This record gives sequence, structure tokens and C-alpha cells, in this order.
Amino acid sequence: RTPEGTAGRALAWLVVATLTALATCVCSQQVIHLKLNDSIQLTPAKPSRFISSVVWKYDKNLLAEWVYQSIPVTYYSKFKTRARLDVTTGSLALNNLRVADSGMYSVEVNNQVLALTYMLVVMASVPNPEVQISPPLCNATLDSCTLSCEGSAPDTGPVEYFWRKDNGAWTRGERDLEIANDDDTGAVELFACRMTNPVSVGDSDVAKNPFYRGNNMPLYVSLGVILGANIIFVSSTRGRLKREYTIMTGIPSASNSRA
Repeated sequence: RTPEGTAGRALAWLVVATLTALATCVCSQQVIHLKLNDSIQLTPAKPSRFISSVVWKYDKNLLAEWVYQSIPVTYYSKFKTRARLDVTTGSLALNNLRVADSGMYSVEVNNQVLALTYMLVVMASVPNPEVQISPPLCNATLDSCTLSCEGSAPDTGPVEYFWRKDNGAWTRGERDLEIANDDDTGAVELFACRMTNPVSVGDSDVAKNPFYRGNNMPLYVSLGVILGANIIFVSSTRGRLKREYTIMTGIPSASNSRA
């Protein structure tokens, strides 16, 4: 046998062994979003026999470990004062979480690495935003203006924006909302915006629509409403008078007679 042949067979065996291990590993990850300063307890699946050792890791760093009659419960690095390990269940409690604590947490029980890992994502709550109007002197002489949902806070993670007109439903949108000086916008009195992230919701106070027309409807709309109301009123009045005349005299009105 040549050295090259032996090395080749060894390499092939290593590749097959690695692929077999990957194929038999059923790995899963649980993503958990948490607020800044929150607490959490991570509890692995209960083993079928007595727990004799537990090792928790944060990414690839040792976080906590315990070995029966060998190593007492020991905490490492930044978690020394914020972690608690329950050796009877293998669960790990973390307190006063920080944004820098975001990452993958894995556990080894009885010298066996468990398939389930935990991805913690720690973030700050969003603030209550404010609706700002641009330009600041936006008024009915302009064709359009822009409403901005302003609110900043560090470490809020991905933020989504929503807008509401008067008491309507919240509609997802962008941070900026352009409004046109038209009849549809003129019928809206108030605007409000909302910021959300996976752990919180913040709502703004309502802002007055600079294009709100109130009772100042366009002339053609006003005339249409007035004319329609008058037609209904006249028709209703004539019908009522006819009925009263018939009841009082017993004689049908002329129009009724012709009918």
C-alpha cells in the first residue's frame, strides 16, 4: 500500500463519517426576542437518567458548568453575577439582560450536546413617536406636505411604522407619509403614527391635518347637498299636505283623483 493510497482512504472515511454525523443530527433553534433588562429561563429537555453534568455556552464561550462531585456550579465572564444554574433540571436563568447578551446559547447535559439551541435577541423598547410636518408652515396653499413619524432610541433593532387617519385602522407604511391637498385628504381631521419592534409598541399623539377642510366642502359638493336636501324637503312636504287634505275633507286631492 502506498502512503498516498492510505491517506486517500483515511480522508474518504473522514468525509463519510462527517456526513453521517450531519445527517443524523436533528438540530433546531428557538429565537427569543427580549426587552432590555428582561429575565429569562432556558430549560432543556429532561434527560432519561440522573443529571451528572451540565455545561452552558454563550456562542462558543463557556457560560456555566457543573459536574457531580467534581466541579461545583461555576459561572464565567460577564454572567458571573447574572446567571443561575439549576443542576436538578439543567435550566439556566439569566437576569438583567443587555443588548450585548444577544447570541446563541447551547447546553450539554451528561456530556451530550443537545440539538436545541436558543438565539436570544435583546433590544430596547421603541419610544412614543411624534408626528412632524414638513414644511413646518404647511398650509392649504401647498399641493402636498410630508408627515414624519419621528422617534429615536438606541438599540431598538428593526422598527416598523404604521399610520392612522382619525379613528380608522392602523395601516403599515414608511417613516414618512406624503399627503396631497385633495378632497380625500381634506376629509381627514387627524393623523397619528405608530412605531413597533418585536418587543414593544409606541403611539404618537394625534396631529392636526393641515389640509383639513371641515365644513368647508368644495362648492360643487355644497350645492349638490343643498339642492338634494331641498328636493327631498319639497317632495316630502307636498306628500304630507296631500294626505292631510284627504283626511280632513274626505275628498282626494286633484292629483290623487287623476291617479
